[in-house]
Amino acid sequence: MLYLCFPITELKNGKGFIGKKASSNASGYFVINKSNAGVFIQLLRLFGMLSGNHRRDVISIIDVILEKTKT
Repeated sequence: MLYLCFPITELKNGKGFIGKKASSNASGYFVINKSNAGVFIQLLRLFGMLSGNHRRDVISIIDVILEKTKT
């Protein structure tokens, strides 16, 4: 199993969660940009090593990213 932990303040709307109990439908999102992309590349690399299924998943994710960046 692979975990990535980061501060809640790194979420785009994470400050709204600080000091409050989140509701069951609450959500936040993490923006991948040039300054943190390396962490996610390494995460994908490690995730792809965990099993054959994970490797296929990572390849599919990379294919989607590459397709989206062509436009």
